Amino acid sequence: MTTRIVLTVVLAALAAGTTACGPSPTEVSSERATDQVRALAANLRDSIGHAVADGQDETQVVLPLEQHQELGRKRTQDGFEIDVVLYDHAEAGGGGTYVKTIVRLCVRYVVHQRPSPKVDLSDLDCPSSLPNTVEGYGEIDRTVRLND
Repeated sequence: MTTRIVLTVVLAALAAGTTACGPSPTEVSSERATDQVRALAANLRDSIGHAVADGQDETQVVLPLEQHQELGRKRTQDGFEIDVVLYDHAEAGGGGTYVKTIVRLCVRYVVHQRPSPKVDLSDLDCPSSLPNTVEGYGEIDRTVRLND
C-alpha cells in the first residue's frame, strides 16, 4: 500500500512539474501574435515590391489596409516611403482557460524605384496619438518591433 502512495505522489509531482515547465498561455499567445504581425509586415513588403515592379508609384500602390492604418507617404530621391501600423492577435490556452493577446507593429516601407525596384522594411516608433483600443481587435496588449 505504501508503494502505491509513493508512486501516486511521484507521478502527481511529475505531472505538475511538466505542466509548470512549459510557457504560459499568455507567453504563447503573445509569441504567436507577434510572429503573425511580423509575417503580415513581410507579406505587405512583398506586395508593395510586386506593385512597384509593375510600374506603380506612390500614388498608385494600394495597400490592403484600413484607412487609419496608413500613417503617411512621402516621395524620396529614388522612390517613396509608406508608414503603416499593423495589428494582429492570437489565442492560447486549454482546459477552459484561454488568453487572447493583441499586438501592434509600426513599420516603414522604403521603396527604391531606381535603378531596380527594391523595398526595405524597418521599425517605426508608433505615434503616441494611436488609440489603445482598435475596432475589430480590442485593447492593444503590446506594441512589438520587427526584432525584439
